[in-house]
Amino acid sequence: MQTGEEKQREKRDSVYFKVLLGDSRKRLAEDVRETLVYKLWRDKCWGAGHHGYSNLTRKGFPSHVRGKFVEHVLDSLIKDRIIISRPSGHDYQCFLNREKLAEIDSIIKKYLKRKGIGTL
Repeated sequence: MQTGEEKQREKRDSVYFKVLLGDSRKRLAEDVRETLVYKLWRDKCWGAGHHGYSNLTRKGFPSHVRGKFVEHVLDSLIKDRIIISRPSGHDYQCFLNREKLAEIDSIIKKYLKRKGIGTL
């Protein structure tokens, strides 16, 4: 059963993806979302460890995906509080939110299943 916040997020995302991106890019956005969370999880970025905002959006993605698209997906993860970002001297530092551990685990499981890597 979904909470009110989850329903609103799902509605917002579905409207955005259908109107602006189209259904064909919805899966790509989900893949980028899973990849961003996996990168932080793999490198154990839970506060003390972190990645720079610009490195997360540029590295590890094909050239046709990089840029504004990945930035939008990362911004939606920050708005959903799955990823926390704080300013540093030259960039923003991004790390996973410990309070959203259940959501992060489900995203990681989807990523591992899609890649055929295994389980947690």
